[in-house]
Amino acid sequence: FDLGDLDVVHHHHHQDLWPADSTTVDVGDGPHDLGEISTPDNWELSFTVKIDDGGLAFDDKWNSIIHVADAHGESPDDYYPALFFYKTKTMYVYQSKVSSGRDYLESTTVFEAGETYDVLVKNIGSKISIYVDGQLDNSQQFEGPHASTAGELKVGWSGGKYPPAAATISNAR
Repeated sequence: FDLGDLDVVHHHHHQDLWPADSTTVDVGDGPHDLGEISTPDNWELSFTVKIDDGGLAFDDKWNSIIHVADAHGESPDDYYPALFFYKTKTMYVYQSKVSSGRDYLESTTVFEAGETYDVLVKNIGSKISIYVDGQLDNSQQFEGPHASTAGELKVGWSGGKYPPAAATISNAR
């Protein structure tokens, strides 16, 4: 068996972040508490998101999508990962909080009213990648590994800071 020019083949074990019995959630009816999870070093989160026909509405500049929070529902700025829509209708994936700010990645895809998108977010070590409809949308390598956290998986929650996104998540895993 010859691998040709490949000297090393890497395999990154990952863990799904979504509870198996909660695959469809109306984000706009949030907050939803989907139970305790731990965030391993390497993880994937995939879901289909349908933006409501009225589109995303912003009271401020953010809409909450998915967030790992502490068990008491406090401190949304200290627990990760976190996914938000920004007022530009792009998706932000926050990996961790660092002394210089936060490690985050913004999608290049604009999420339009009435449209449905298949989203895959991968975190391998300190690299975040966002795939939209099967295509790599954006990816970035950050310094050092993120800090693994444990907490509550919440949808449409941000500790009262930002409204939930007007969207429905399905096929989550």
